[in-house]
Amino acid sequence: MRSHKGGVVLWTLFIVTGIVFASGAIAVYTVFIKPEGKSTVPSFNNQFISDAVAEAEKLGLVVQLENVASTLPEGRVLAQAPDAGTELRKGQVIILQVSRGGELYAVPDVRGKSLTDAQNEIKSSGFALGDIVKIRENNIQAGNVIAQSPAPDVRIGSGRKIDLLVQDGTPQSEIVKVPDVNRMSEQEARDALDAVGLKVNAIDRVYSPLVPEGLAIETRPGAGSTMRAGQGVTLKLASQRRPAGFMDANTTSTTTANGSVRRVTSQPNSSQSTNQAPAQTQNNQAQASQQKTSTTTTPAVTTQKAPASTPAPAPQQKTAATTPAASQPASSGGNKTARIRYVVPPIAKPMNLRVELTDPSGKRDVLNKQVSAGENINTTAKYSQECVITIYLGGASVWQEKQR
Repeated sequence: MRSHKGGVVLWTLFIVTGIVFASGAIAVYTVFIKPEGKSTVPSFNNQFISDAVAEAEKLGLVVQLENVASTLPEGRVLAQAPDAGTELRKGQVIILQVSRGGELYAVPDVRGKSLTDAQNEIKSSGFALGDIVKIRENNIQAGNVIAQSPAPDVRIGSGRKIDLLVQDGTPQSEIVKVPDVNRMSEQEARDALDAVGLKVNAIDRVYSPLVPEGLAIETRPGAGSTMRAGQGVTLKLASQRRPAGFMDANTTSTTTANGSVRRVTSQPNSSQSTNQAPAQTQNNQAQASQQKTSTTTTPAVTTQKAPASTPAPAPQQKTAATTPAASQPASSGGNKTARIRYVVPPIAKPMNLRVELTDPSGKRDVLNKQVSAGENINTTAKYSQECVITIYLGGASVWQEKQR
């Protein structure tokens, strides 16, 4: 009986001793032998510093802060080192760069102002112009600012964009200048006019041999004129189609005895024509006189059969002078008024400009003077029935149109 109790005690002591030894071994392994665990660093960017520090300390990391100037709100995390995804042991250091904020400025109040004034005030306050959205609201003047974002007096960093909500349309009170649309396509000219708040009321196609078909020549009113926004202009486009009754710059008209009008084109002088023999020149003169007098019933026609080598007699010269273009002086009046407008194109230096008017009474100069680039010619002249206006710049024909 006693031996049985003794065995139980021995086994109990053995088990207790084993438990104590195992516990001590585990404690020693845990404290002195087992390596520390590693943690994966999360991303702290854009978090408030209080939240970032609390999360880092839960992982057993030591947080070191660096304040950096920034346009982000004060206390926001801008960057970290090491980067997110790095494995760190407990007790290791992580550096967080934190925004200490920048200098903030109050947003100006541009509501109710014109778009131009609002843009100028936004830029002068150190901000940038953002999106412009146009809508239609009742009782608000066209072109004025309805609302803005950010709102007035909000303090933000310099350089930030300010978006505007603007009443659609162009302010009618705004004074604008007519742009120069010379040699633009029709669409380009319309866009240029629309950009300053003007519109095209009418299209006038004018024959112009020096400007390609369809290109803009000018506007009426002309370039540089001031108008109220919303008004319309007449856009003149070049046409290569000759109008009925068109006469070249070197063409004159003469009226024969039977009342018909005949056009005579004068040929420019050349070295070949100036070197003709005297007999040949006289022959040409005699033939020309014979052609002119052959249509009349005067007895002078019989004198035109002189040999080609003899000079043309005086009666023939008088007969040739009976045509209205030669015998009648250019009339300075009439019952109609021609309006002549022309904008001098870009030229390197002043040149002579001559405006010539031709009507049934003959030719005459309306204007003859020196002009400079961009000068606007605007004058009138009297004529009868119909006339042809020819403009010469530097001796060359640059413009011609017919008026009735």
